[in-house]
Amino acid sequence: MFLTHLHLKSFRNFEDQIFKFGPSFNILVGDNAQGKTNVLEAISLMCAGASFRTSEWRDMIGHGRGSARVSARLESDKGSDELAVELGEPRKRFVRNGKGTTPGGFNGLHAVLFAPEEILLLRTQPAARRKFIDTFVAAFVPGYKKLVRDYASVVSQRNKILSDEDLTPIERKTNLLPWNEQLVHLGTKVVVTRNEWVGKINETLPSHYGAIAVDDDEAKFHYKPHACEEGSAGDVVAVKGAYKEALENRSRDEWIRGVTLVGPHRDDIVAHIGSGAVKRFASQGQHRSFVLALKVAEMEVFRNITGEEPLLLLDDVASELDPDRNRRFFDYVRGSRGQVFITSTREADVRLEPNPLTIRYCIERGSAKTLQ
Repeated sequence: MFLTHLHLKSFRNFEDQIFKFGPSFNILVGDNAQGKTNVLEAISLMCAGASFRTSEWRDMIGHGRGSARVSARLESDKGSDELAVELGEPRKRFVRNGKGTTPGGFNGLHAVLFAPEEILLLRTQPAARRKFIDTFVAAFVPGYKKLVRDYASVVSQRNKILSDEDLTPIERKTNLLPWNEQLVHLGTKVVVTRNEWVGKINETLPSHYGAIAVDDDEAKFHYKPHACEEGSAGDVVAVKGAYKEALENRSRDEWIRGVTLVGPHRDDIVAHIGSGAVKRFASQGQHRSFVLALKVAEMEVFRNITGEEPLLLLDDVASELDPDRNRRFFDYVRGSRGQVFITSTREADVRLEPNPLTIRYCIERGSAKTLQ
């Protein structure tokens, strides 16, 4: 499947712009701060139901405008669909073929994004990596997004009880009992599911990293569940038992600190090259290569499960890689069977051979024109 048209109306710095895209490579060239990334953001909004740049959807509405609209035509073997996301009070609205549909993106439309800020994924706090794996899993597992929300709600309820200084120790313990059961029940599901999908990523991550960084050791993700040993994270009974034991052992600490100290909200997913953690030992180039390989692995998982090619969104990738890694990565991109969107300040940095199917746009101050 691929997007044939994209219409931006009052979206960011685009007042009223229509793009016509090809089924292969689509290149957006222009100086910084002209609107290239805004186009990728609009495509990502269609796919994921949210921006990759802001948690506040009102930020995507053009300055001085009361509403915005992103619409697109999607072509596949099953026919065509007209999709739209309307941004206006009181909320976002998703429309498919003229009818309102469930918020959160459109089934069957998926994008894999590489943006410069994602280089920080391996260096930032564990919360960013937990968000990455949870977003990844939610694209494939029905109900997983709700599971994560429900777990977070239980943690919040426990924290209120733990921090309530008006409760006696007995009252606190009594009030925590039902929430402890929910914490273990939901938390175990999160841990086991995360472990399974980190494993799916690791099935292809090493080979893709090796293709980009040929002289490096093997690259892998290590899932580090907080409540149990890494090796037992796939065993429901073992996870549940370890979870209960950890809660009991940390109960006094929780009462003193007034917060929930045990559970998957404290997990981490640690990137390794060989025996060394990327966060501590890897070079800047290795960081970049690992994240790129991770994105390629994400695409392959989607392809294997759905039989479809996800859209690949590359935001200024060339500026993040040295020439050798850039060449190797675009060797992979040239072999992609899906639709690819690439932004760059210089088209020469996009190492693709001339192709009559490639669509090129020049973006300047929120306006786009095709290039021959």
